Amino acid sequence: MAKTKALAKTEKKILITGGTGFLGTHIVREFLDKGEKNLRVMASSSVPVWMKDAGVEAFEGSVTSRNDVAKAVKNVSAIYHLAGKVSRDNDDAAAMNKVHVEGTRILCEAAKEAKVKT
Repeated sequence: MAKTKALAKTEKKILITGGTGFLGTHIVREFLDKGEKNLRVMASSSVPVWMKDAGVEAFEGSVTSRNDVAKAVKNVSAIYHLAGKVSRDNDDAAAMNKVHVEGTRILCEAAKEAKVKT
């Protein structure tokens, strides 16, 4: 995960949705281990102290909120979309659909509007 020349020049952020989840924390650590400094994590709750200490920008919000997502994608060059809801309870099916389907659609539309390249 090396920095690209374009990223180094523009200093735009890499947005990681769901950055506090199982996959997200591993991606954040990998980026930090490779020396990436321009990270923004979007999560529905606060980010861990180790992320804050490493200089990761925290953005608390939901991928199902157009307003939150529009703010999160500003000045972003790439998005890693890892936000999700996992449950084996059938009662959570609608909530999972909202995050996985609607949230992804909202994120894609906002990324297109903000001209995010990756």
